[in-house]
Amino acid sequence: RREMLEVRLRLSLPLLLAGVTASAYLLRPSKQSFSPFLNDWVTKKVTQKKEKEKEDEQSVFGIADWIERASTQLVTTVFQRFNPPLFQDYYVARVATVTCGPDTYRFLGVYNRWIELPSSDNVHDLLDRLQST
Repeated sequence: RREMLEVRLRLSLPLLLAGVTASAYLLRPSKQSFSPFLNDWVTKKVTQKKEKEKEDEQSVFGIADWIERASTQLVTTVFQRFNPPLFQDYYVARVATVTCGPDTYRFLGVYNRWIELPSSDNVHDLLDRLQST
């Protein structure tokens, strides 16, 4: 009985690992899916920055319209300054590297989604430099 369990475990673990690896490979996000992700990422970062800046400067009235107008203009400016992404393909994941001026940002693509890697530079510093130019 114990020997049979050991044999099952020896066979099951490699099959399980092979299945997880194959599914990760098949579910890597496409390179084409990165551009919409990057646009959403930039929009989110710009909106967060603008909301934080305006919290202390204005009352609640009129903030939403101002944030929307300023964010839309800034998102377009920032997004245009990003160089085309460079992709590195790994068996189960894809890494996208983009630069904007001296700053480099890396994103991990796995299981049909993109994730910002923590080694990215602080986006608020980037936005401050872009606004001052």
